[in-house]
This record gives sequence, structure tokens and C-alpha cells, in this order.
Amino acid sequence: MFAQAKGVAEKDLMARNLRLHIFRPGYIYPVTPRQEPNQFYRLFRVLYPALSKLAPNMGIDSEALARARVTAGFDGCELQVLENADIQAMV
Repeated sequence: MFAQAKGVAEKDLMARNLRLHIFRPGYIYPVTPRQEPNQFYRLFRVLYPALSKLAPNMGIDSEALARARVTAGFDGCELQVLENADIQAMV
């Protein structure tokens, strides 16, 4: 249901011809320690550094995502929809 609602919202916003950038990151690795919500997140937090070497486009750390969003907001970006690989290329 979430993906469907997100898709509807994205299409609606793009139809309004706004200056907007839609970010579609993969897994967002939290750089700052936090209480993980479940076992999957705890396990993935441990495995992410090694897995990101094998599959670099599967996720991005939270600080790199923040830098890319600030860059897109202030400097602009040619792409309107940014997938994980596009976001990483900005950093």
C-alpha cells in the first residue's frame, strides 16, 4: 500500500511542473547509533559495511543522502527522479 500511495503522490507532484527532486534511495544506513526497530535492522546494520562493498548501489549512508539532498536543493540537479546510483554519484 505504501509504494502505491507514494507512486500516486509522485505522479501528482510531477504533473504540477514544480521544481522538485524525488529521491529513491535503497537501504538508508544510519550513521548515528540508534535503537533499531527489529532484528532485521540490527542484522543489516552489522552486515551493511561488507554488503555495500559487494553491491554498492543497494543502499546509502544517511549523511551521504543528506548531502545529496542539500546539493540538489541549492545547486539543482538535471534529474527529477534520483535512484540510489544517481544519489551516490552526486556525493
